[in-house]
Amino acid sequence: TGDYLAANIKKLRASKADKSKLAYRAWLMSELPVHGANGYSGYPDDSAAMGNLWIGWTLEFFVEMFACLHQGKDTSQSVDAAYAQTLYNHQNFAQRFAFKAAMGRLPNRDAI
Repeated sequence: TGDYLAANIKKLRASKADKSKLAYRAWLMSELPVHGANGYSGYPDDSAAMGNLWIGWTLEFFVEMFACLHQGKDTSQSVDAAYAQTLYNHQNFAQRFAFKAAMGRLPNRDAI
């Protein structure tokens, strides 16, 4: 997930949003003309809005995972429960496969 997070941070930095805006919401809203190109039917992949969305979903996953770890669940149980509640609903088959492979390399709870 570190690579996904880094890729989405790059989307924020490279976006067409107005960098002179000081408030985060105003900054995101300044990118709206980019979304008009596709009739406002979805977020372009390289947009700040898409990066923001995926960063939020990734952080949601980690909140749920650490909550499960705090409850005493093992790492694999925590990852599975958090993933089912969060990212699973937003990823396609290939992303799910890659995510599961990456999460399978995490150490057990006692080593974290």
